[in-house]
Amino acid sequence: MFLASDGTVFGVGDNSQNQLADGKPLGTVTYYSSPIQVNNSISSSLYNKVVVQVVSVSSSNIALASDGSVHGWGGNSYCLAGYRDSNYMSNGFPIKLNFTGTPLEGKKVTKLRGGGASIYAFADDGNVYMWGYHVQGNL
Repeated sequence: MFLASDGTVFGVGDNSQNQLADGKPLGTVTYYSSPIQVNNSISSSLYNKVVVQVVSVSSSNIALASDGSVHGWGGNSYCLAGYRDSNYMSNGFPIKLNFTGTPLEGKKVTKLRGGGASIYAFADDGNVYMWGYHVQGNL
């Protein structure tokens, strides 16, 4: 994934799990040899958003918008893309992550990091919140 200076996101390569969020149904286009813009149409949660950071882990992508909202797309193994159902696959465009009922509820995310098979969200309360694969105590 590439973040442009205007806050738009581009990707290139494998799209077998809609990790490039091309706006097409899963499996329609599985590879792009040139960069494409991640879908930010009115159907996308990135519509009218300025992305300030994007993190890629495995086939999942998480974007932080300038307003502190967090958006996910792509494969969702270990719920990495932020969908609470690990069987859910991206439908071709980013969705805003819903933190209701989680420790991140009511917090503003200020920075993201990804590593191994985990996502780390740094919040305005000074804490780091994580989701993804829990093995050997990494969460």
